[in-house]
Amino acid sequence: MKRDIFNIFILFIFWTIIYTSDMGYYIYKFEIDQNDNISLHTSKYVDSKLKPSKLKKHIHSSIVYEIKNNQNYTILKGEIDNPKIIHFEDFANETPSKTEVVLDNAFFVVKIPVDPDMYKIEFYKSDGAYKKLNEIKFINYKNNTEREIFPVTDIMVNGDNSSRVNIVFLGDGYQQNQMHDYISDVQDVSSALFNTAPYSNYINYFNVYAIEVPSEDSGTDHPATAPDCGGYNNDVFYADTYFDSSFDLYNIHRLLYIQDQSAAFDVLADNMPDWDIIFVMVNTPMYGGAGGTFAVFSRHSTSTEIAIHEIGHSFAGLADEYWAGFNYAGEYANMTANNNPETIKWNAWLYDNDIGIYAHSYPGNEWYKPHQNCKMQYLGPPFCSVCVEHTIKSVYEILEPINSYYPENLEVTVPASEIVSFGVDPILNVPNTLSINWFVDNQLVAENNNSIILETSMYSLGEHEVKVVIQDFTDLVRNDLTNLLKFELMWNVIIECINNPDLNNDNEINIQDIIILVNYILGFSSDFNCIDFNEDQAANILDVIFIINTILN
Repeated sequence: MKRDIFNIFILFIFWTIIYTSDMGYYIYKFEIDQNDNISLHTSKYVDSKLKPSKLKKHIHSSIVYEIKNNQNYTILKGEIDNPKIIHFEDFANETPSKTEVVLDNAFFVVKIPVDPDMYKIEFYKSDGAYKKLNEIKFINYKNNTEREIFPVTDIMVNGDNSSRVNIVFLGDGYQQNQMHDYISDVQDVSSALFNTAPYSNYINYFNVYAIEVPSEDSGTDHPATAPDCGGYNNDVFYADTYFDSSFDLYNIHRLLYIQDQSAAFDVLADNMPDWDIIFVMVNTPMYGGAGGTFAVFSRHSTSTEIAIHEIGHSFAGLADEYWAGFNYAGEYANMTANNNPETIKWNAWLYDNDIGIYAHSYPGNEWYKPHQNCKMQYLGPPFCSVCVEHTIKSVYEILEPINSYYPENLEVTVPASEIVSFGVDPILNVPNTLSINWFVDNQLVAENNNSIILETSMYSLGEHEVKVVIQDFTDLVRNDLTNLLKFELMWNVIIECINNPDLNNDNEINIQDIIILVNYILGFSSDFNCIDFNEDQAANILDVIFIINTILN
């Protein structure tokens, strides 16, 4: 499938990886230590097509990687959020707050398509400065074929993983006999998410899975060591859980995160390697969680809303609309330092649906947001129109709204005077706002059809172009300067002669075919392109004799 050239250029500028391989891909797991040294732990091969990586706006620190061949030429480039940085968002108070924590060490993965020219990977840190960390050579590094398989429950499956945004849940602190409770908890979160716009509108674009990983004990660690533990000081508890989740991390009571990230990545790679979004549900009713590589949250009554807020960060790349501090200030879809109504990035929505230019609270009042009551500011309200729009665009950054198409080969050679079918199976939104238009040689031939029939007799011999244009005209998007919501698929069709004298396609060569040819020669018909049977560049009596001889033989 082909994207608009300008769209590809823009994505490349922001280091979005648009690199797919029919040969499958590797999941490389790395560890970064407290000194930012990076080491390679394992690699696992996945026999599947790798979707384009989605690059969101990074807060202020990221890891950049470059894959090079043995001539030091860059063949692939990408970027991930710094895995050592996690954040805790506290919505328990009237004014939400955010705290950033830097882990001593962390794990992360890079999904890399199979390429025989890969020689090494170089890592750089981008946090205002651009500093090379280290490099790792792929020479003689063997694929880890060991697998630990767990049951995977299909919460919601709308199509193949290669053409969907895949949300994968991991559970921690659920014992084997609590798996029914775990699945029920996941279903509750999933149901709430897809009853929230715009996820409800694009529900068909997502899959949701839950990997059933049992823990020895129920619950999670609560050492009660944080100074802000308050009335929970006496609720000291330790649990043997698969991913070693815990409260009180880095002296913050409500900071709940998994400490065995390596195990989490192994479970994902072995059981659901096509993940796009990772949620970790911890089996405790106590309020807590954290955002980072993994969105971790408890079974507290607010956990569902926290998960939906967090997906706004991790998937859509949205900023908080409460003042979180200068560390988190920057140019986002829903945050800007520009307060000019004429040029502000959400001017297409200005003054509709309560969209305005609102200053953040002091001391961040030189930064502006589009709404005063958005889910990126408070738990409970819906996403504002600006956040809805950007979330939809985030979906289209990695997906095209097509399950499949036919013919699968985009280079098609067909005989003259035959009929060829072209079609697509679209992924519909709710309500459906997709238009599907067909063009032959840039001429519109059909509107809002999933398929067309091409009668080759109506076209000259040689090359022709069949194109389908699929565009989402949703009212929820007003600003699509890079045409993310417009997709084109094109077949190159070559019409050629095969010297078939069965001109009326009745599977017989007889007098009727002679009559058709004679009428053509006399000028009574012009429906046939390919009747020069003796290849003398003309339709004449010699071609009639060819048909007669064919009949006699």
